[in-house]
Order: sequence, then structure tokens, then C-alpha cells
Amino acid sequence: PDSKKIRTMIGAYYDEQASVYDMFDLEHESRKNFVERIDALIAEEWKDVIRPEKVLMIACGTGRRADQIRKMSGRSPNITGVDMSEEMCEIARTRNVDAIAADWEEVDLPDEEYDVATFLYAFGHIPNKASRLASLHKVHDKLKPGGALFFDVFNAMDVNEWGPNALENYFRNHLYNFGYERGDVFYKKVGGNATAYLHYFYQDEIHDLLEQAGFHVEYIKHVGYVKRSGELLDAANEGSLFIKAVRKN
Repeated sequence: PDSKKIRTMIGAYYDEQASVYDMFDLEHESRKNFVERIDALIAEEWKDVIRPEKVLMIACGTGRRADQIRKMSGRSPNITGVDMSEEMCEIARTRNVDAIAADWEEVDLPDEEYDVATFLYAFGHIPNKASRLASLHKVHDKLKPGGALFFDVFNAMDVNEWGPNALENYFRNHLYNFGYERGDVFYKKVGGNATAYLHYFYQDEIHDLLEQAGFHVEYIKHVGYVKRSGELLDAANEGSLFIKAVRKN
């Protein structure tokens, strides 16, 4: 499918999941541990390092994580959220998130700068490299100089996830001849009807994208997801990637 079709598919997928999304986060132990560790890492930065007043949360979902990070950090920044799902945004607004239902690539935000941006559990849904780079440029332009971006992506080298199989399938079936990029996956939740897209990243791939978009990568941490969920890991072939990048200028 082309990128417009993929974005439509993803919007439908999250509309379908809106009413049960928070429950899935909280009731599946591996997902819960992973999400809570990421939120805690961000909250530590908000509390002790950044102390943000204005935050932009891309793919804000139901706003539960925004609310959780605020409480954990002890900070009360104004949070603007953007999400493709109107159903998700309706829930987020009840949690004091100024949520805008729109595609991040197309949304027209007010002319203001943010101390922090987050792009949690969603950057891999962007359907191709050119769009990912454009999205990062847009984040860069909305941050203050020195402003921080926090986000996570699935690790293409994680032996406990789909990444290695996706790479094998990419070459075995010559998917590069059909417009696919290595690390592309389409999937459907058990019991669901909507299909979603996800891209698995190599660490040097995401590092290079950020540098091209005008960011300095402060760190990339490996956080366990399927196994040792929520733990900080050392091995390159385990865990998802959690990144802090800072706008250079």
C-alpha cells in the first residue's frame, strides 16, 4: 500500500483499539513493564533535568501516559497532543491534554515552541524513510533550541521480536522490488479487523535520521520488551530502543 493508505489503515487500527487500549497497557505484564519504565525515564528527566513548561506529545493516544508522566515527575506542564484517532483524542481531553485529532505530518500547530516532544510507541508507524525524516524535521522546528525529543522504536536486531524474521523475509521474497524497506511489517491484533504497519529500526539507522534532521543523539538505551520487560539491557540484539535527542540549534 502507498503511504496515504497505510496512514488510513493505522488510524482505523487505533480507532478500533481506543476503548481497550489502556487496559491492554495495564493488563499485559510485558507491555506494562516496558511502558512504565519508559514513562519513568522520561519523568526523571522532567523532574531533575528539563523542568518543562510546554510539552508536545505526538501520538498522544488516550493521554494516560501524559497524565502518568506528569504525576511521576511532579511537574505540571501544558501538554499539546496530536493523534490520528479522534476516539483517542476524546479520552485524552478528559485527562487535561489539549489533543488535536490529525495526522502528525499534516497537522498545522500554533506558532509556538516546546521544551520537550515525545513520540511514544508510534514512530515506527510512519510508512517510509522520507516521511520519517520529514516528521523529525517537523519536530525539530517545533522545539526550542536545546529542546529534547524522547521516543522509542522497535529494534530490528531484537532476537525476541519480529525484526530478524522481517529481515529474512525481506531478502528471501525480494521485497525490495515491491517498494518495501528492510524492517517493514504488517500485522493485525488477534480478534481485530484492522491491519497496521510497523517498521523495525537498526540503531545506526535511527541515529543517522536524527542527525540529518538536526538533532544530537544524547543516548540510546535498550529496554526489554518481550523478555526481561522493563529492564535496561546491554546487548545490542535485545530490547527496544529508547532515545533522547536534543535540537542542535
